[in-house]
Amino acid sequence: MQVRALPRRRWQRAVWLFCEEPDSSLTARVFAVVSVVCILISITNFCTETLPTFERPLCVNVSTDGGRTFHERPNYSDPFFVVETVCVIWSVVLSVVSGVMAGAGSWNYPTDICEFSTEKN
Repeated sequence: MQVRALPRRRWQRAVWLFCEEPDSSLTARVFAVVSVVCILISITNFCTETLPTFERPLCVNVSTDGGRTFHERPNYSDPFFVVETVCVIWSVVLSVVSGVMAGAGSWNYPTDICEFSTEKN
């Protein structure tokens, strides 16, 4: 069993326990479940949008001259794009909150790629 030093400030300790230890409270457990569900939704969304059944234009025509010219803009209202954007925002917020605000070890947390893939000893 690994012993980790908790952040010194009370609010940082509370945020760290909330984000990193699901057994610390019922709210932390719900937060962890929502995080896992978000990851599963993101994976399912990514796989589903590659199926031929869901083939759709990535851009939409926004010409205003009756179709004589063709102006495109990205289709930001695409449901797959919206779901993936929400999942990415959730992941970034989770990473910032648990890594920077709760003091996950040092100020170089966001620049250390190992922190995003594995737990340091």
